[in-house]
Amino acid sequence: MLILSKKFNDKILKDRYNAIIFQKSRGKDLYLVGGYIRDTLRGLRSTDRDYIVTHDIRNFVNEIREVINGTVVVFKKGETIRLALKDGLTFDFSKPMGPLEEDLSKRDFTVNAIAWSPHTGIIDPYKGLEDIKKRKVRSLSDKNLISDPLRILRAYRFAAELNGTIEECTRKSIKIHHKRIKKTSPERITFELFHLLNSDNPAKYLMMALVDGLLKTILSIPEIILRYNIK
Repeated sequence: MLILSKKFNDKILKDRYNAIIFQKSRGKDLYLVGGYIRDTLRGLRSTDRDYIVTHDIRNFVNEIREVINGTVVVFKKGETIRLALKDGLTFDFSKPMGPLEEDLSKRDFTVNAIAWSPHTGIIDPYKGLEDIKKRKVRSLSDKNLISDPLRILRAYRFAAELNGTIEECTRKSIKIHHKRIKKTSPERITFELFHLLNSDNPAKYLMMALVDGLLKTILSIPEIILRYNIK
């Protein structure tokens, strides 16, 4: 069930952390993006939040940390900074990759290419809302799908979380490119598999991944590495 318009805006800002972060932005361009928007639209609670920040990230994160505490972790040469709280919540602040719509176009799936701010409301240039309603996982492009091969596996995880399907063209691309998953570290693959196994109906989507050739490719990883990751 989707929460729309004013009700959705109120729900976002009712959260203490969102209220503090948007207040600290002082009217500058700041957007919530990705999985948090997807989950909130579905009435779910997400522990991870991603923000696009157009101004100085380091100073902005330090301002927020003074209020809510947490541990600061810097990624990608300072282009992404994480604020991790003791209760497991994480806030990632990233510089935009070009204008907002261009930044969203570089994400994995349409359901994760949605942004929100108090000033603009929901920004959905790639019809992610429609795909959430249809419970459909659709890649934004083949290039995006294979730029990080873990996204191939994430398609099944998101489909499982939505209790939905993978869009036909996206699934065809997965069947063509699934062997690229070997370029991803076993640790990342294991972590993503655990997400899938924790869904309500993992067997259905594991079978789908098996039929598409992906699961067989994943399980060709040396047994000693799999054993280590399982432990």
